[in-house]
Amino acid sequence: MKQNRNSKIFALFLWSYLIIFAIGLVLLLTKIYALNIILISGSIIWIIFSGIYLIINLLKKFKRINPHIFTVSLWSGVIAIIASTVLSDWKILQQIHNITGLGMEYFLNITRLKPYIILIAIAGLLIGQIYFLTSMYKCWSIQDSTARTSPGRAVGFLFIPIFSLYWVFVALRGLAKDANAFLTSKGINENKISVGLSTATCIVAIIPLTGFIVTPLFQNILIYQWAKFFNYSVTNLGIEYK
Repeated sequence: MKQNRNSKIFALFLWSYLIIFAIGLVLLLTKIYALNIILISGSIIWIIFSGIYLIINLLKKFKRINPHIFTVSLWSGVIAIIASTVLSDWKILQQIHNITGLGMEYFLNITRLKPYIILIAIAGLLIGQIYFLTSMYKCWSIQDSTARTSPGRAVGFLFIPIFSLYWVFVALRGLAKDANAFLTSKGINENKISVGLSTATCIVAIIPLTGFIVTPLFQNILIYQWAKFFNYSVTNLGIEYK
């Protein structure tokens, strides 16, 4: 029943994209450029969200959380961003040229790789964040009825503009508190999630520039704690993850 509902939701995303994209193409032929740009942009947004939804549903099928997936994908993206930034700054390249003695033709050839490096950055960051959200979903899903929210709401409400500034505290800090209470109810005092770290992650996440730089560090530590909580609960407590 649940899989059928998920299929219908994904189909809605996909068909919405196709309809919007088709209208955009028609308007392109009629040279109504303003509306065309809006609709084409809308279609891109729709396909991104539908793709994210599909990937999340695929990742949810894995029975364990592997935090190394997040680490490798996220930091590959971060390194790629740094590399693309360096390749965009000729002053930095000139300094490297002066230090290494490499010819400028070498750097010209390297700069041609910039589009591919940008794609790697986008893919790495996107996969990392999707895996982070999927792991959050899993941690919410194995708790009992005392949890303050459902897995779908915990993740889904983070995409609501403005409201997400509040909801991130429910999704992350609330997860730590509920997960720890869940373990305590089982008589277990290990593999708990740090409430302080979860709160700090929420705070830095809503700070525009600093959040972009610092949040991945906090996320990286946090997802390892999620993995310990989830994997222990599923393996040692016999909690069934569906």
